[in-house]
Amino acid sequence: MNKKLYDLMSENISLLFQKFAYDNIIEFRKLFLTSSFNEKNLISKKLKIKYTKYLRKDKINSYDQVYMLYDQYYSMYKLNKYSNMNEFCNFQLSNITKTFIAHRDGKFVLKYWKTSNSNLIDGLENLEKIELWNSFSRFQTSDLLVATYLLDNGMKDIIHLKNFNWIISIGDSQLDKILSKGVSENHIHINAGYNFGVLWNALLNDIENKTKNKLNKQINGVVFNKLKMAILIRYILDYSLRNSDNLSVQELLNGKENLIKKISILSLISNFITGDTYNIEHYKSVLESFWDIFVNSSRDKSKRLYIEKEFVFLGLNKTRIGNDNLFNDLFWQYIRIKNEVYVEVTQNNDEEGLDFFRNEKYSKVVNVFENDVENLYSNIVTQIKSNVLKKIEIRVAPGKSKKDIIKKLKVFFKVYLKILEDNKNVKSRLPIIGIVFHLIKTEENVPLEKCFFKETENNDLIFKNENLFYGNIIKEYKNTADIIREIRNKYNKMSYYIVGIDTASGENLTEPWVFAPVYQNLRDSKNSTVVNGGNLNSYDVKTLGFTYHVGEEYRHIVSGLRHIYEVVEYLGYHAGDRIGHGISLGIDASKWIESNSVVFMPRIEHLENLIWIWGTNSNYYSVTNLVDDISLERKILECAKKIYGNASGITLQVLWEAYQDKFSKFEPDIQEINEFCSIEKNSENNCVFRENYNSVSWNSNKIIYANHCKCYLEKMYEIIQVKVYKEECLAIAELQKKMRKKINDKGVIIETNPTSNLSISGMERLYSHPIITLNRTGLVDKSTKDTSLMISINSDDPSIFNSTVSNEIGYIFYTLQYQGYSRETILSWIDKIREWGLESSFVDNRELTINERIKEIKEIISDLNMM
Repeated sequence: MNKKLYDLMSENISLLFQKFAYDNIIEFRKLFLTSSFNEKNLISKKLKIKYTKYLRKDKINSYDQVYMLYDQYYSMYKLNKYSNMNEFCNFQLSNITKTFIAHRDGKFVLKYWKTSNSNLIDGLENLEKIELWNSFSRFQTSDLLVATYLLDNGMKDIIHLKNFNWIISIGDSQLDKILSKGVSENHIHINAGYNFGVLWNALLNDIENKTKNKLNKQINGVVFNKLKMAILIRYILDYSLRNSDNLSVQELLNGKENLIKKISILSLISNFITGDTYNIEHYKSVLESFWDIFVNSSRDKSKRLYIEKEFVFLGLNKTRIGNDNLFNDLFWQYIRIKNEVYVEVTQNNDEEGLDFFRNEKYSKVVNVFENDVENLYSNIVTQIKSNVLKKIEIRVAPGKSKKDIIKKLKVFFKVYLKILEDNKNVKSRLPIIGIVFHLIKTEENVPLEKCFFKETENNDLIFKNENLFYGNIIKEYKNTADIIREIRNKYNKMSYYIVGIDTASGENLTEPWVFAPVYQNLRDSKNSTVVNGGNLNSYDVKTLGFTYHVGEEYRHIVSGLRHIYEVVEYLGYHAGDRIGHGISLGIDASKWIESNSVVFMPRIEHLENLIWIWGTNSNYYSVTNLVDDISLERKILECAKKIYGNASGITLQVLWEAYQDKFSKFEPDIQEINEFCSIEKNSENNCVFRENYNSVSWNSNKIIYANHCKCYLEKMYEIIQVKVYKEECLAIAELQKKMRKKINDKGVIIETNPTSNLSISGMERLYSHPIITLNRTGLVDKSTKDTSLMISINSDDPSIFNSTVSNEIGYIFYTLQYQGYSRETILSWIDKIREWGLESSFVDNRELTINERIKEIKEIISDLNMM
């Protein structure tokens, strides 16, 4: 099975608790209210057709498949067994929970074995069930499942929720024992580090609407209106659950009869129950009064709201034991909206690509809690509740100014101090925390308008360095990096907390050459110091670790491999530095070609791919037996001519040298510029070449200058179609193998993120993750001649992928089982990877007591306050 079918099954299984059921609740209720067989049949068919239209087209292999899945759970004959919608919802939840949920050692775990008491997914084998859960857990909130599990098994006291922290653990007891030795989270973007439970509780308790307003900027307006209504309904239901007289919701509302008549709350509730919140702005004044009655009156600290997991547990129990139909209807509609918001901020497997991730998912969650002490605290605490974590690196965007960076550092250290002080007397270990500042890849705004000269107010034409291609962007990156370096070098012990630099976001936005001068400058010995200060109390300055998101999402697999090469070759990488994702190193080349027979890309990207293949083949390692040198040379020269106008002076060696020089600091010389081009004020494009476009005599230096000239950039960034042939598979596989050797020789570690890679990088299914290709040591016979890379396993963005580092390791644990390895072999391999994660972390290994670290952080905060 592929990941899209798992997504389809997941959405179908949880359909009663999703947007589809909310929008069509009237039709669902009619199914239970009517006694006419023909009418039920018509409604059932209507719902099935509506569901097919509701699904995104790329999820559907065939309509018949959708019909069969729908009828498995929601056929008229299935629904006919139940007297009302509430009863059927509870049945479906119990069926889901019997399939997926169990408990062990005081925590809630995935029932990874096949069960006999549920036929929900009887066609799947045990290990396929794990893959389905990976998808399903991003459609259905886990608190509802845990509440159902506890109630179904007679555990009706909320004390049983004590250890529930949103995530269902997927590992078995043997894997848990391995992980209990300690793991490191080396790749987590902390603004997306919280779980959905943290976000939802923040929304519920957000009196001033700050969180909701930030979220409103990111999500669909209709969903936001539903969210506002759902939160207000939540207060009514909470009020009902606390009522000692056991009054129904209707009776409680009648107690506020006069006020309700004035503000039409009953009308508002009626619309909510029937799924009509699309015109909620019409009830704006009603909402405000509604808030005053139920929300502000509940703000008495002695009568705090139930936390969400308690509310879901108690509310679900009330739907089972009572006959308060209004409560039941409100509760299920509330659950559906909550799930809709959940699906809005998590990423499913059919939503591929980093652009989709960045624009549709990541942007929705990172802005909600930014620069907020309380919520950053929640995000980090969410992670450290896992008592297996020994180290955690949190990735944070630094901002552009020194003021921005200092502000973020103050927030971080205040949060770290609070965590330490809150856990002084706790016996379980606390992980050591460090910051990795990540620069964000940024697309050049006007790539085709770059010119060495720019008119002044006086109509003079002067050279402007900032008008180079990516000139201003590089300047901003270097400024940020300089500030980070200054802070680390100047202040005692700061280098033990600012531990690394990263570059993140879309791989296609910015090529590695843009960051080369930034990284090189950070590694230049002239810009670093051995110790802070110059007295006996000075501390050693810890080397800044390098990592870079690359080889994750690429137009052409060769582009992904080339980008990895460029990072480790030209960005000053040393042993111990890391690469984020690096999927192109191990993904199955034949399957990639099957899905990408034609690739759209800028002409310059295609040319640099060809030049890179030629240059590395000639200078570093040979794939001569797989690459037709004559054909390759012809393709390079033809492509170059379409950019540079003619081939005079252009040779493969000249192009290769120009490609390499692109990663050196570019300092244009005014005299050389005048040799390359001239300006005529009155020309149509304000630029005329001294020599005719088709008669320039090229050398590597002129090609470098052409990289910053709009006349050539237009040709470079013209989009072309590149055909990919099946015959190229062996050559690509050989390139992957040689690149793995280069990575290994450099001592560079690969940060893998299984669920993130599945969702973003175009993998067919979870069990096809290339991690096994990246490291085979201990899994295959020692005589196998292929390089094994050092790797770590991480979670990336827990709020978007609903995971933890422990569960990500678990998914690889089951991947190895699926591929047929013995349990002993798997556990030994996992233990090795776990240890590498700890050893490759940039976080320091100093064995400080909590009190010693508290003292150290207080000193750092004092230094920051003086800046």
